[in-house]
Amino acid sequence: MPSDEVDEALINAAMAVSRSLVAITVRSISSAPVEITVPQFRALVLLEERQPMTMAEIATELGLSPSSCTRLVERLERKSFVSRQPSSVSRRNVDVRLEPAGDALVASVMFHRRRELIRLLADIEESKVASVQEAFAIVARLAGEAIDVNSSIAGTDPESAAD
Repeated sequence: MPSDEVDEALINAAMAVSRSLVAITVRSISSAPVEITVPQFRALVLLEERQPMTMAEIATELGLSPSSCTRLVERLERKSFVSRQPSSVSRRNVDVRLEPAGDALVASVMFHRRRELIRLLADIEESKVASVQEAFAIVARLAGEAIDVNSSIAGTDPESAAD
């Protein structure tokens, strides 16, 4: 369907859902034991999904300039969330990897986000769960997101991870 023909009610519904999900995302990041920005957290999630990544790959994925990406990664490195090493593929590149502290932070934030989503989605009528799941899957696919219901990104309880 051409973009100028998208139903206004569909757009309004998507905007409302988007606001709700952004609020959940911001609250979950705010629950982190250290101060971290949304772009910094997005970089950590990217690395958890497909490390190592070059600085150029991270910049492209986050829509940042190379210099902004360098500053972002330097801040994460100072907090011991990531490390940089010379690339084994090309001496011109630097590989960025997630460190255990970064992995633990992602797990903690995702746990809090998952808990909020459970509270939100628990009230969906049983007969509508499959339809909602299908709608989420369609939007995620159109946005270029891979859907893996068994993803480790789902988050684990930071309390039990310490055991």
